[in-house]
Amino acid sequence: MTYNSVFALAFSIDHATKDGSDITADQFRAAVLRRLDDLGLQSDDDWHNALGQPEDTYDKETDA
Repeated sequence: MTYNSVFALAFSIDHATKDGSDITADQFRAAVLRRLDDLGLQSDDDWHNALGQPEDTYDKETDA
């Protein structure tokens, strides 16, 4: 058995509509990459400290 864990990465995007409907895939991509770059993550400890514990974890069946 293996596990699949969900993590959250917080980032922000400036945009024109209150509901965010104007945000494009390119804007999402750029914001996520900018956030990762800003964090300057190098080591395993850096990644664990930045992302914390999983939000949720699921059992994942493996092929026999």
